[in-house]
Amino acid sequence: MGPRLLTEVALETGGQEFPVRGLDELSMTGIEITRDLRNPYILGYSPANSTADGKYRRITLKVALPDAAGGVTAYYRRGYYAPAQ
Repeated sequence: MGPRLLTEVALETGGQEFPVRGLDELSMTGIEITRDLRNPYILGYSPANSTADGKYRRITLKVALPDAAGGVTAYYRRGYYAPAQ
């Protein structure tokens, strides 16, 4: 259950997992990580519901791309807990 749990935690927190099954995959994984670190975008978010109730709020991100664009993946937190007070 370890790999599935790691994938789930990464998705919920806005991260990404990079599984390496052998030493021969390690250099390619390093290249993938370097590429992802070089191409960040930061998005801001202001909730419509500003109630301080401590409840979990789910976030959905939709990315609209031109037809010619490809290979774009967005990693983001899937939700957050509102302040309790």
